[in-house]
Amino acid sequence: MLDDRAVPRYPRHQPLSAAETALVDGWLSRVGAEKAASD
Repeated sequence: MLDDRAVPRYPRHQPLSAAETALVDGWLSRVGAEKAASD
């Protein structure tokens, strides 16, 4: 997964609360997703 949270590439991105970010990161971890740094 591309970790572009600091500078999102998707034009209609939505900001997440800390709790939402933790939830998303938890699920991504559970499925074995690996973060890739954005360019």
